Amino acid sequence: MIKKFKKILNKNKKFLLAYSGGIDSTALLIKLINWKKKKNKNLQLRAIHINHNLQKKSKIWEKHCKKICIKYKIPLIIKNIFIQKTKLGIEGQARKQRYKIFKKNILKNEILLTAHNLNDQCETFFLALKRGSGLNGLSGIAYKKKFYKSFLIRPLLNCTRKKIKKYIKKKKICWINDDSNENIKYERNFIRKKILPKFTNKWKFFLKNCLKSIKIIKKNKSIIKKYNNKIIKKNLIFKNCLNLKKIIKLNQFIFVSIIYQWIKNHKIKFYNYKIIKKIYFFIKKKKKKIYKIEIKKYVYLIIYKKKIYIQKRNVKNIKKLIIFWHNPKKKLIFPYSLGKVKLTKKKTKKSIKIFLNKKKLLNFRFYIKGKFLINKKKKKIKIKKIWQLLKINIIERKHSPFLFSNNTFIGALNCFSIKKKNILKKKKKKYYIKYKK
Repeated sequence: MIKKFKKILNKNKKFLLAYSGGIDSTALLIKLINWKKKKNKNLQLRAIHINHNLQKKSKIWEKHCKKICIKYKIPLIIKNIFIQKTKLGIEGQARKQRYKIFKKNILKNEILLTAHNLNDQCETFFLALKRGSGLNGLSGIAYKKKFYKSFLIRPLLNCTRKKIKKYIKKKKICWINDDSNENIKYERNFIRKKILPKFTNKWKFFLKNCLKSIKIIKKNKSIIKKYNNKIIKKNLIFKNCLNLKKIIKLNQFIFVSIIYQWIKNHKIKFYNYKIIKKIYFFIKKKKKKIYKIEIKKYVYLIIYKKKIYIQKRNVKNIKKLIIFWHNPKKKLIFPYSLGKVKLTKKKTKKSIKIFLNKKKLLNFRFYIKGKFLINKKKKKIKIKKIWQLLKINIIERKHSPFLFSNNTFIGALNCFSIKKKNILKKKKKKYYIKYKK
């Protein structure tokens, strides 16, 4: 077991083990049981077995896992999944469904454990090479990463399959042998059975050297990530908008890397570098048109006047949408990824001043018509002309909710407020509305 994980075992109490009944998860289960007996009696261990219902023996394997857990007094959760044919394939679909179940069953402060080993790591590396992956794919499986409200850890990631087999044979414990692992029509099995043995027979230290390469790639990846985020911070207009005037002057490869990182910062899974290259050439041609690209369902990239926006919302009846803020002292989160608002006592350039009044109900709208005053002397003007006077571009207008008090128009969040005498004022404390997109 990895030294790092021994420290985690002493610090944390709750663990949920993904237990298939195979050799790797069985070895990890026995190691954890022994650790509990000898080192930490307060350790709370649960196991979860997911029956994929792909093999005839799947019910026999389920019973085997039950027997082992009853023998060692380990609480076991059993869940069934049924895989349908999709673009992801059987393996991809199974993985997706497994992790959904893990999320539903993991407890507060409980760490999820999976039994991936060094051979799995090298197989993943080869699969990434085959797919023509970048640094993200070539950096392999992470030892530790955030998972839901906790963490996912792979304690056996530095252990070879040979070591695991020796350990389990010494303990004389039965494990499940899945026949589908012998089928080389699956890419991973082909690498496992046909490719890796040739490398390891020729070079004994191949697996360890493979791990060294993965670690180097991970370090380089973290350096590039820090560099990209520094440039993103300098050129960020707001969370969903990035100024490209300076970024476009950089090398094409650097530009693509920065935009990719910015999209990833929004927790959007996106791997298509070709789309970002198209954006680069679109801006270089100095076209004034709006360029809109769908990168995922309900997520768009919009390029306009050397600025790039992420638009997450997809509301069919946006014109009719009204959101009421019944308790302004509590933060309000808009639906459809439209942003969030909260009250503060600190004034900022973009905040709107407000005086709270129980009789006046604050509400937000995303489409308005009519003429409005923007200061005391001037006449009422249309909202379109207000945008033009304030030099707010077409895209930013769509990202700015309109604030009302009952039916009285107060302003557009992060853009402007209408100057009226004592709006909502009745000897009340003044606040400022802060809006994040």
